[in-house]
Amino acid sequence: MFDKWPNLLNPLLGKKLRMWKRLGMAIAACLLAISCAATPLQPLRISSVIWLGYEPLFLARDLGYYDDAPIQIIEDTDHVGRTKRFLNGDVELTTTTLDGLLDIATLQDEMRALLIMDFSDGADAMIAQPEIERISDLKGKTIGILPSLLGRLVLTRTLESAELTIDDVQIIDIDSHQQEEAFKAKEVDATTTYEPVASRLRAEGGNIIFDSSQMRGEIVDLLVGHKDVVVTHKKEIEILLAGWFKALDYIQTNPDDAIARISEHVQLTPEQVRTALEKLHYLSLEENIAVLNKTDQESLDGMRKLAQFLEDRELLKDSIDPTQLLDARSVETL
Repeated sequence: MFDKWPNLLNPLLGKKLRMWKRLGMAIAACLLAISCAATPLQPLRISSVIWLGYEPLFLARDLGYYDDAPIQIIEDTDHVGRTKRFLNGDVELTTTTLDGLLDIATLQDEMRALLIMDFSDGADAMIAQPEIERISDLKGKTIGILPSLLGRLVLTRTLESAELTIDDVQIIDIDSHQQEEAFKAKEVDATTTYEPVASRLRAEGGNIIFDSSQMRGEIVDLLVGHKDVVVTHKKEIEILLAGWFKALDYIQTNPDDAIARISEHVQLTPEQVRTALEKLHYLSLEENIAVLNKTDQESLDGMRKLAQFLEDRELLKDSIDPTQLLDARSVETL
């Protein structure tokens, strides 16, 4: 009788073993999922100067959109410091203009634009002392320019519009945090600048004799990083960009509060901010995808035109096709 028990028990034991095996696999899968979900976010550092086109980043931070993520936005007072910090690897991302990206790309390989932030349509300018009313009056004068490719771009466009050349003026480098003081002290007769400094210089009686509305599509602001950062910081960049577009929506749906917050940050009056914002075009998510996916032919042509202009005037060290620096991977995840 007893010798029959093993035959009776084997099926039961087999069934129990299979049940425990399946349970073990389920537990392992759950533990793996928990482990993956609990993977901590990596620090993501972004260097940026204060410019109205970048303000949605700071607004998103102020509204708490990044409170649950290790995202650090570092405010640099000058262009040189911002670029140096990025090239040294002290930050993963930086804000810059298209010409700035082209300049950086000549120094480091595999740089990419991950976000098209805005087009300047008057927010960058050449502002002159009250007694200077025309660009032709700049001949023989001292002009302060930003120590960047952007400063030289605006200067060149300004002078060429009046058939002047760089040889017709004296040039000194003055970064954005020094411009207001130099202008008040009349150390310069005119200076290239941008918002919010432009509004402050206008309040001092400065005349706008040229602005970026006369060079549409050439001053494009970008969020830039190495191509590998899209993989190494995928989730963090997704949070950063989601906050950016959420801040753009907030400006539309809660303009009074948004402008009040921006005003405090850039140290302008709300009315000055409202006026300055009219000189910018922030790109939507859909517009970003179109440009970064290289389906917006008009924007691509404008980028190539700018690169050719810089190359022809020997403002750019190497010949670079800017459209090859566009990367849509991050915006496509939103």
